[in-house]
Amino acid sequence: MEPQSISIGKPKTTPREFFLYFGSMVLLYANAVIFLALLFSYIDYTFPDILNYCGSECLLNQIRFPLSAIVILLPFFVFLSSRVTKDLREDPAKKELGIRKWLVYFTLFFTLGAIIVDLIILINKFLSGDTSTQFFLKVFSVLLVAGGVFGYYFLEIKGQVSQKIYRISISFFSIAVMASVVWGFVIVGSPSEARAKRFDEVRVSDLSNIQNQIIYVYWSSKGKLPENVNELGDSISGFVLPKDPEGKLEEKKEYRYQKTGALSFSLCATFNRANTTGNATSKTQYQAPQAFGQENWNHGAGEHCFTRVVDPELYPIRPKAISG
Repeated sequence: MEPQSISIGKPKTTPREFFLYFGSMVLLYANAVIFLALLFSYIDYTFPDILNYCGSECLLNQIRFPLSAIVILLPFFVFLSSRVTKDLREDPAKKELGIRKWLVYFTLFFTLGAIIVDLIILINKFLSGDTSTQFFLKVFSVLLVAGGVFGYYFLEIKGQVSQKIYRISISFFSIAVMASVVWGFVIVGSPSEARAKRFDEVRVSDLSNIQNQIIYVYWSSKGKLPENVNELGDSISGFVLPKDPEGKLEEKKEYRYQKTGALSFSLCATFNRANTTGNATSKTQYQAPQAFGQENWNHGAGEHCFTRVVDPELYPIRPKAISG
């Protein structure tokens, strides 16, 4: 008896075929786009543009999402793609399925369009004087990914994709993606490293809030600096002194404040990691302009104190405080 998987007569699209062919093609598009996004993030991180105002932590955040997405999507694509290949091998007549032909030709159209647009952008940027390494690597990445997909399905239409070519293609793509994933984990570090940095970000935010309370509320109202940090508490405005975010609630440490002069004070905290790059990107010393009110909070690992000196002309005392 003939296996049930063999089509008799003209093949028809069943829900199973629709799921396999449409699902595998959607996952192909998703993996290709996310893979390109990941490559672009690596290029931005490795060859930073001084006109890019995104700092090193911002660049790491741009890597984390496509890295997370491709780790999940790639196995699903490989699984569905292998099922499609097995399905066609068992029943070659399914190569004539309408949905399969539509999806293949749409893929050819989409990738060819991406290549043409990419080349147009390349020539336009070149004529505009953009000859940066970053730009050329991004153009090459698009050509490589789109060209690879176009070449594979062009051979597929001509019936020249053998089982060996399929295995080589899927293996090459999987190895390239997995290599990029490994590189991504090397760049972004471990989850514990990311968590340690997030704690430091909270510390900087807390110190900034305390500093604002000192300058814009206490100093501007009373014309002097507080003798100790407890004077900053305000039950009416609701300001409560923040504490170090790590540790159990009852064990959280207070940030250290010290008045060092009539116009100077210091704020101290203990940090997990050093942060001395400011807004500079990972591989350059270029410092992007900071937004108004964004102070310099660079710090080393361990306890670090930030010294501040109040300029009465920049931070004048309110008239009520003077008259009082």
